Amino acid sequence: MYSYLYDNYNKNEIMYFTLIVLIIADLPLIFFTILDILQFTCLDSYRINYNNIRKYPTKTELKDGLIESCKSFFGIILPISFTGIFCGNTLQIYPYNMSRELPNILVCLFHIICIFIMSDILFYIFHRTMHIPFLYKNIHKVHHKYKETFALVNHYLHPLETIIFFFPAIIPPLILQSHITIMWFCAIIMNWNGIIIHSGYDFSIKIGTLQLPAINEHDKHHMYFNYNYGAMLPYMDKLFGTYK
Repeated sequence: MYSYLYDNYNKNEIMYFTLIVLIIADLPLIFFTILDILQFTCLDSYRINYNNIRKYPTKTELKDGLIESCKSFFGIILPISFTGIFCGNTLQIYPYNMSRELPNILVCLFHIICIFIMSDILFYIFHRTMHIPFLYKNIHKVHHKYKETFALVNHYLHPLETIIFFFPAIIPPLILQSHITIMWFCAIIMNWNGIIIHSGYDFSIKIGTLQLPAINEHDKHHMYFNYNYGAMLPYMDKLFGTYK
């Protein structure tokens, strides 16, 4: 597929395909919001609860989540991404590898694993910093409005925080000079992860003691506040004693 893009579009145009990737990265919001609206009883066993039946978000809460999510996505994420791409194209700065030939599978896996690990380290640092009382009160408290989260809460953020959490996603592939397709893939997976860990549904895969994605961990973060600051993997919380 990328070879088709390379043969039919120039570098500037290929960079703008990142905007389409961002839209694809948000598609699970539709799926989980439909589940929240229809409230299938057959999925009750997958709902995360704490000794009580987990309530579904009300229509008012879904409307609130949708409005704030749209503000973040259409008012901040897309405009900033477009502006960044436009400036880069104008200055002929292309931060990712855009060669026609894709890296071999081992190189791809190495970059993907490194990006996920580096992103989670940055996310942990930024997220835990946001729990400093002053920053929490003035910025991060917006995201913690709901203790029992639903998918739309993923983008329920203060505008400044929406911008700050761009960096864990974009810095690692910049450092590694990853191929643009690897950056696209990681951006999709990381945002899907964010949506899933806020969804209230435990659709995780357990590999031994490891749960992927870390749905229960992040759900507990919203419930108990000072635990589980990581996004994808629990290793940073275990390392710094904030794992629950």
